[in-house]
Amino acid sequence: MGEAIDSVRAQAGDKPRGPDDSRKASTNGGRAGLAQGAVRNEGDEMVMPFPVKITHVLDGDTIRGTIELPWGVGLVDRPIWLLGYDAWEMHKRRGREEISPEEIVKGKAARDALVGLVREAKAAVVENSHGLDYDVYGRVLASLKLFIAGDWIDVATWMVVSGHCRPERSKATADELREHSERCLWNEAVAL
Repeated sequence: MGEAIDSVRAQAGDKPRGPDDSRKASTNGGRAGLAQGAVRNEGDEMVMPFPVKITHVLDGDTIRGTIELPWGVGLVDRPIWLLGYDAWEMHKRRGREEISPEEIVKGKAARDALVGLVREAKAAVVENSHGLDYDVYGRVLASLKLFIAGDWIDVATWMVVSGHCRPERSKATADELREHSERCLWNEAVAL
């Protein structure tokens, strides 16, 4: 895991500040988080991160948690589909597509890798430059950033570098997001 984190750090030219930054005062169940309203500019898009308390990792690209919004509002116990990559599948079917036993093994490894990454994190935020969007299944669509060992790690980049996703389906299009089938079964979710 350490080599993948180092690789992600090397790719990131501009490192966001950590949770001890004076602009970041929110705590999240004992975990520090970015203050609501700490907007950063990413190219021509404004990105606003929101602290998230992750309660479950459902598979390699879906988590469940509570997102802290401004003014004390929260999206409580919501499924969140992570943008920027498509993890290997854990279940026998994806829509009409049959999944091979080899991919199912990779899917479980992707979930376990995400569990390890989340458990190692001191803080977590979700962000989406288009505001908080939802897919047809009611999942929040957002990128996930984790604060690990003094740096913010982009989970999508880490999963790609670590080989835990389908390379041809990384950076999914809006059409692919809509077609993404519900596959988060509670009996395979890992509570954190």
